[in-house]
Amino acid sequence: MLSRSVLWISIQGYTLMMINQIWSVLSKGKPYAEATYSRKVDRTAFTDESSEAVQMLDLLCPFSDDLLRAYRVSELLDLVLRSPFADRVLQLDPINTYDKTSLIFPDPGVSVEITAQPTALRLFVFSDDTQFLAEGRSSVVVSCTVDTTTNTVSSEWNTSTYSVTGSLSSYVTIYPGIRVRMQSDFASASPYTFTAAKTVVPTTDYSELLSAAEASRPVWSDPTLEETWRFDPLWSNRLAAFVVSAVELCHNASPA
Repeated sequence: MLSRSVLWISIQGYTLMMINQIWSVLSKGKPYAEATYSRKVDRTAFTDESSEAVQMLDLLCPFSDDLLRAYRVSELLDLVLRSPFADRVLQLDPINTYDKTSLIFPDPGVSVEITAQPTALRLFVFSDDTQFLAEGRSSVVVSCTVDTTTNTVSSEWNTSTYSVTGSLSSYVTIYPGIRVRMQSDFASASPYTFTAAKTVVPTTDYSELLSAAEASRPVWSDPTLEETWRFDPLWSNRLAAFVVSAVELCHNASPA
């Protein structure tokens, strides 16, 4: 008979193996920095033994930005759990932590904070969500320094030059999809500093994602998934089959 402590360790280990497996695989075993919009990732759930299946995951989930991949993983999970494969894929997650909405995504928008010379500078911010998302990000914080002697705005991303007409500067791109226009007397030799923060709620273009999947070379964990992919008239079922195959092939069923 197992001792109480050994039994608890066994049960605890088994329980952990049943939590967030699908989320962990779609995230390629990579944890998220922010807990409010992510789930706990089991690093051992993901295996890269099948390079073709890993390429399928790369196509499905962008990894340049934590918030962006959290959005995408959430959307793919929703797609699969509404598909005929829901019961099948939940065998990896018998507890099913996905039936409750617990993720809190940040509000979209753009904001600025003037961190020096607050009474001498006004900022007008203009943003382009399409251009911003094309950079593979859904959120960014840009800290800028304005040098009025050289008419430049510098950040870790770039350095831009501006011209001045009266008390208004020209438009300055501080990050792709984010432009500012400054108002000041620009007479101070002291640099201005400000921070701009932008968050976008990305939406998945499923038509584009399906086209990319069709142009790839998927591998299949099961003939049923391949049959659905080839013949099912519903695009959502076809894409769900693609996702499930990638998850099953990249799931580490026997972690060390």
